[in-house]
Amino acid sequence: MKTASTTLAVLLVLFLAAGSGLKAQETSYKNVTPNSIETLKNGITSTNTGLRKSSIYMAGLYKINETVNLLTEELKNEKDPGTKVLIALSLYNIGNPKGMEAVKRLAETDNDLKVRRMSTALYKTYTGSDEDISER
Repeated sequence: MKTASTTLAVLLVLFLAAGSGLKAQETSYKNVTPNSIETLKNGITSTNTGLRKSSIYMAGLYKINETVNLLTEELKNEKDPGTKVLIALSLYNIGNPKGMEAVKRLAETDNDLKVRRMSTALYKTYTGSDEDISER
């Protein structure tokens, strides 16, 4: 019960933060402290699925470049197709070239058709290219 209420509270905060507007998001990023970034990284590696997905989403929403290495590592080890797509979307939002290389590799090598299709679309949008990158 406690886990459910914690997850509900995190989701409520996310929805309120998402509705605050783009201008507020830019301002909020400037106020992110190193401690906040470490907390976000801990959330990305959490065993709590809701917290983990929320942290991955927030890293992309606020374009936290310091999370790119961790997100690319998580992408390599992730089994859930939905979470893989979420990580790819966050890496796309951050826009770091290293992160986008990981998205390209995902598009080329993942076994799940949906993951390949979504990551291909993200990579093509990032590069502005129509080139076929999938090897399958």
